[in-house]
Parts: sequence; C-alpha cells; structure tokens
Amino acid sequence: MRKLEILLGCVCILVILGLFANSVRTNAMVANAEFRRLTDDSLESLQIRMDTYLSSLNATAAFLGASDEVTRDEFDGFVAQLEIEKYLPGINGIGYITPVKAGQEQELIDEMAALGEPDLDIHPLTDNAQKYIINRISPIGPNVEALGLDISFEEGRRNSANAARDTGLPQLTPRILLVQEHSSQPGFLLLRPVYFNDDPTSRPDPATSPFKGFVYAPFVGRNLLTNLTANQGVVYQFSVFDGPTADMDQLIYASESDSEAPSGRYSSTYTFENYGRQWTVLYESTTPFEASFRNTMAWTLLIGGLILSGMLVFSVRSLRIRGDATHELAQVRERQINAREEENRAVVENAVTAVFILDGQRKILFANQAAQEGFGYSPQQIKGLLFDDLVSASDDQEETSGVNARGTTRDGAELVLDLHYNEWTTFEGAPRLTAIVRDLTRETEAREEIRITKIRYDQALQGAGIGVFDVNLETGHSNVTDTWCEIMGIDSDRNDFDSQDNFMSRVHPDDLPALTANDTACIEGRTARSISEYRIKFSDTEWRWMRSEAVVVNRNKEGKALRMIGTQADITELHNSQHALEASEKRFRQVLSAAPIGMVLMDNNGHFLGVNNAFCKLTGYSEDELLTTVRMPDMMSKDERKKLYSEISNLMNSDDNHVYTAEHRIVTRNNSERWGLFHITWAYDKNKDEHYFISQIIDITDQKKIEQIKNEFVSTVSHELRTPLTSIKGALGLVLATGTDQLEDAKKRLIDIALSNTERLTTIVNDILDLEKSLPVRWILSFRISI
Repeated sequence: MRKLEILLGCVCILVILGLFANSVRTNAMVANAEFRRLTDDSLESLQIRMDTYLSSLNATAAFLGASDEVTRDEFDGFVAQLEIEKYLPGINGIGYITPVKAGQEQELIDEMAALGEPDLDIHPLTDNAQKYIINRISPIGPNVEALGLDISFEEGRRNSANAARDTGLPQLTPRILLVQEHSSQPGFLLLRPVYFNDDPTSRPDPATSPFKGFVYAPFVGRNLLTNLTANQGVVYQFSVFDGPTADMDQLIYASESDSEAPSGRYSSTYTFENYGRQWTVLYESTTPFEASFRNTMAWTLLIGGLILSGMLVFSVRSLRIRGDATHELAQVRERQINAREEENRAVVENAVTAVFILDGQRKILFANQAAQEGFGYSPQQIKGLLFDDLVSASDDQEETSGVNARGTTRDGAELVLDLHYNEWTTFEGAPRLTAIVRDLTRETEAREEIRITKIRYDQALQGAGIGVFDVNLETGHSNVTDTWCEIMGIDSDRNDFDSQDNFMSRVHPDDLPALTANDTACIEGRTARSISEYRIKFSDTEWRWMRSEAVVVNRNKEGKALRMIGTQADITELHNSQHALEASEKRFRQVLSAAPIGMVLMDNNGHFLGVNNAFCKLTGYSEDELLTTVRMPDMMSKDERKKLYSEISNLMNSDDNHVYTAEHRIVTRNNSERWGLFHITWAYDKNKDEHYFISQIIDITDQKKIEQIKNEFVSTVSHELRTPLTSIKGALGLVLATGTDQLEDAKKRLIDIALSNTERLTTIVNDILDLEKSLPVRWILSFRISI
C-alpha cells in the first residue's frame, strides 16, 4: 500500500514538472526577445546623441570658417543660440583648439587679446614641439579652468588629436578627467578637425587640405548617459566601459549606484565603434521588468498540480492511516503524560526563580537549582534545613517595589526577596508548602543607584542653570523644577500659580508666534525637537532671553502627543555677547570699506575674500571681478610673484615677524603698471586649517615719479653748477697767481672778493647736493621751487 502511494505521487509530480519547465522556457524566450529590443533602442539613442554632438561641432566649424576674425562675444553668442542645456544635454560647452608650434605661444596670446580674450594663460608648460591650445570655450563660467589648456600635456588627449588631424575624422579621446570637472567623474573630448576651405558636407583630405585646428566638446560620461531613454532605470540598468571588454578600471558610467546589487536575470552586451574608440555596454534587467514577465500560469499549474497530487496521495494514505489510528492515539496519550511531567520538572528546576517544597514543620524537602545557587548550599546541605532560618518576613515591606522578605546566604550575605506560598496536600494526605522566592537584591540596588543618579542629575542641572519642565498636553498643566522657577524669578514654594499660564503670559508678543509654531511642529511629529529662543518679561523695563528645547515623550496609539518634556536656560548674556560681536564685525567691515588706501583679504591661493573701493580704484577692476575671476598673482609679473611668495614663506617659517613690507608693481585692468607699497600680515583659521592674509596696498606710483624727478634734479645741479663754478674759481685763481703786480689794489680786492664768493657758492652747492640725497622728496622739491 505504501509503495502505491509513492509510485502514484512520483508519476504525478514528474508530469507536472514537465509542464512547468516548458511554460518557464517559453516565457523566458519572450522576455529575452523583448529585453533585446529595448536595449537596442537604448544603444541607438546613445549613438543619436553622439551624432547630435557632432552636428553641433560641424555647425560651429562652419561658423568659424565663415569669418577670418571671430571675437569672443560673437563666439559666445553663437554657442548661446545652440541652447546647450536644452538641446545638447551632457556636454559642458563648445570650444576651439589651435595648433601652435613651440615658441609661438605669445603670438597666439596677442591674437586672442585682439579678439577680446585678454586673459589667455597657456598651461601647463610642456616641451612638446606641437602644442594644441584651447583658446576658445563657451560658456566660460563652468569651463574657465580649461581656457588656455595645452591638451598635448597628456598622452591620450595628444594621440587622439593627432589621429583626428591625420585622418580628417572626428575622434573621441580615451577616458580622462576634465580639468574643469571637480567630481572625479570620467569624461571625454570629442575632437572635430577643421581645415582651411573646410566643407562640412564632405570629408576633407588631410594630405591636400591645410590643417587649421579642432572644434571640440568636453563632456562627462555621467551627464551623457543619464536619462537616455524612459526605460533606463525602469526596465534595465546598464554600465558603459571604454574598451572592447567590461573592465571595471575603464568604467565610464553605471546607472546602478549600488555595486553589490544583485545581477538581473536578463542581460545583453554590445561593443561598438564610437568615433575612433571602442565602447562596451552591458545591460541587465531590473526587478520591475522581470516582474512583468513573471510566469503566473506556470506557477499556477505547478501549485495546482501539486495540490491535486497531494490530495490524491492523501486520500490513498488516509486509508492506510485509519487502520493505525487506535494504536497511534495510545502512543500520543502516553507522550502527552510524559511531556506534562517533564514540563513540571523543568519549571521547578529552572535557574531563574528559587522554589522550595516544605513539609508540615517547614523543613526543606526539595530546593531547585536556582534556590541552591541563590543561598549558596549544595543539594545535600540544604535538604532538612528550616526554611525560616534562611528566609524571614520583612517588617518594613515596600508595596511599590514588591519586597516583603529578607534572606541570608550561607556566606552571611543579606538578600532582598519577594516571597509567595502555595499550600497543597500529597495523595497520602501529608501537608506540603511550596515557597517561591524571587531575588530582588540587584533590582533594589539598581533602583537605589537610579535614585542617586537622579539626585546628581538634578544637582547638575541646577548648577548649570538649566530648568526642566514637563507639560501634560491633554490638560495643559505643567510640572517644573526649582531651577526653572529660579530662572523665571518665581518662588518655588508657591502653590497658587499655574506655571504654564505664567510662562505663556510673559513671552514677548513678537516671539510668541515662532515659539508656538515650533512647539506645534514637534507635537504634530513634523520635527523631532522644538528649539526656540525668546524673551521673557521680568519688569516693565527688563526682558531676558531664554532658550528651550523640548521633545514629545509619550503618544497614544493614534500618534497624538500626550506629554512633552524639555529644558530651559537663560541665555541673555550669550545673546548680548553675540550682538556685540556682530556690531564689532560690522564696524570692522565699515572701516575696511571706507579706508582711503587699498585693503584686501586673501586665502592661501591668492583668491580675494574681500576688497575695498580704494583697491578697486587702484586696479581698475570691479569688486565682483576681483571676488570671482581675478587673483592677486594674476596682477603681478612672474618675478614679482616669486619674490612675494619667497619672502612671505620665509617670514612665516621664521616666526620672527608677522608683517611683510615691500614695494611691488601691479598690472591694472588696462594693462598699465602702478607701484604699490604692500603691508601684508596673516592669521591662521583653525576651522578651515589654513592661513588667510590681510594686506594694505598704498599707491606710490606718483612718489616713484617724483623720486625720478629728484634724481634728474641732482644730476642737473651737479653738472650745470659745479662745472661753471670750478672754471670761474680756476680762472680767478690764475689771475691772482700771475698778475698781482700789474693789478691795482682796488681791482685786486674785487678779484679776492669774487674768488671768496665763488668758494662759498661751491660749498653751498655741495651741501645742497648732499642734502638732496638724504631729505624726503617733498622737501627737495620745495627747496628747488624756492630756488
């Protein structure tokens, strides 16, 4: 009979499994075909998007080829008309790359300056004979770091540019990091070569057409591949790799951010040529797609068939079981009795609660393991002892804690107990008593520790000046601590006032709406905490600032708040200090702005953090330009920057002086030079872990010019006065030396007077020249004017 059951069940199961397998296989084929169609659409969308990028580059090449000179504003206007963000999603901008031979960089800089691009800074410096320099990029804002970049500095960019130039075909660079992209996401450059007399409708011949440059588009793989189709992320997840294989080191984009997410049931892999680069795309199905092809019919067939087979086998089996029912029933009854006995034994022998069985004289007949361990006796030692010698009723019963007895262990340790009795009689009529003893010693100690901790906590709050309030949101009444009353200026012994009404009536009317809104948001569950700052009235002339934080600690089943607990502290002094600090900072900024000399605040890299009007007037730049696009090093020559960096670094390392003073030339917005006297000091910002620099810059251009005039004056006086005086003095001396006998006394006296005055005048001229070298310029000019 049993063999028939097994054979019948096996045959039914085999038939059902065969039908199930066929249905599953058919469903999988349909799902695979649909998945392949959807992924083909996605790949086609990717190729269409890349073709759209190339079309925009073709249009740009045609625009540039239509005129010999295209200014920056004209180029920006053309790119703006393309509406990149709307029609070309994914690319960062459109630019132009000019090939430059080594040593011809300055010619390109001058040419671009004439076309409205004065800030072209070629970087990085390379030794390559052929350089490819980005001299146009639009929009300039997010791509400013790419302007002036020599893409030949990196092998992948350089090889792709050479390939596009030599073949005349658009070329995609390998996986790179864009200099203007700070997210570390892989990106690419799409290079479209441009030739003189370029015809966008046909492929140029590099052998006969002179090469002019590249129109290019930088883009990030993530931006290119996001939202290609509506099915992306819904029907499938996909990953794109740069190369012929799915190498994770060459990953461009993965639509599934969780790298440990389970793989899809259906997948497709494509490798295609993408403007000179092979890309590999791996598609995997999503759970919603797989759910749409869940084979419900197959599972229904399987489950239904198994149920029918089970019912058939069950019917056959019932005929066999019925004959054994009586014997089985007897065995079940026997097992139940044995289980009941084991259950009772397990309850008595458990190691959690002590159980004693006593006779009529209250002697211990039995003690379970918990009783033996709790009182420190072995089974032989504890048997026969008087129970009253171990446990005694407590005189000071604590109803709330459940303590009603005391006990003593074998070692003399005191126990705090909860004692209960149960009287019963054996089948022989002997009285018995079951004593259940629960050890509350640790619980009592913990309760006492909590009480002491609460006292310390209250004392700590009181010492910190923090009051605590407990609001019953159903009744509107609140309980407050003594510290809260002290903060509010209320006698804590008073019992005739409602603390909640007192509090609400004293809140400043301007602060009450915000306080009420914060409490309401917390009560309704929209915020976790209610944090507010407000003023409390203490007299007609005194308002004090308070800060409170409250949380809801109890809600009913429907989520309604029942109880709110919070703290309150007096922050008047802190609030006043904050106001004083804000006022001080405002005064400092006013002084900085109104200072008659240039004052700036800079970071480690020379970026301006703040400038005043005097510095803007000195440099010719607006405040917005200085704070966004211009750095201090940009307004100084290379030698001036090197000297400034070197001197300040030495001073910072020596710690001997915190003020750097020197004269430097500044290149203004109109490329003219002005002299500035720099006074630079610095401070360390611990929050940002960097230094910031404060500089006073005095315009001394006019003083430099006056100094030059002074030098010219000294040279003129030295030549125009000293030489004639020396000649006169020599001539008079010669006359006196050779013809004194022939001169009359009156004439001789006149010659002596002239010679004496000549020597005096020579001495005066020498003194004037010495004085000019030591006196300030303005004194010398005044003296010169008086002469």
